[in-house]
Amino acid sequence: MTSTAHALLGNALGNALGNAFNSAFRHMEIAEDEIRTAARTHPAQRTAINDAFKIMCPSEGLRNKSDDLYRHHVRELIARVITGQDTRLATRAELLAFYVELSLKAPLNRAGQAVYEFLFVEMMGIDKVRELGLDEYVSRAMYSDQVEEDVATWQRKLSDPSRVM
Repeated sequence: MTSTAHALLGNALGNALGNAFNSAFRHMEIAEDEIRTAARTHPAQRTAINDAFKIMCPSEGLRNKSDDLYRHHVRELIARVITGQDTRLATRAELLAFYVELSLKAPLNRAGQAVYEFLFVEMMGIDKVRELGLDEYVSRAMYSDQVEEDVATWQRKLSDPSRVM
């Protein structure tokens, strides 16, 4: 089915169901695109990379977030498959989505803000952050051992035990 056909069918289903349908197909297209790219770059792992499609379903926290964030999620999972790392741990994209939601419910403490800003700049890239007029994030989003330790802790806490190859 083409993207146009997906959109037409999604529109025919009504707003809520149509949006969910369109989002699911957009995510599948992104995952397929990233899998194709990775398989060309790593031909020796082509089979494992292709099999990774089954773990690309966006977690609850990534639903209704940007396609760019989902693309980072997929790339990280593919990189883990290629290097034999644990795919159950939350991706950095999932952590950023978690911090976004958390910050909407309550102000983040200094450590939480540091992780949020670090992940935001890492996911979006410095140029995109500046383009959005958010230069203060670039200057404050400094790597530190504490930030990386907090990221690792939350990756374990938010892991998905069903996301296995």
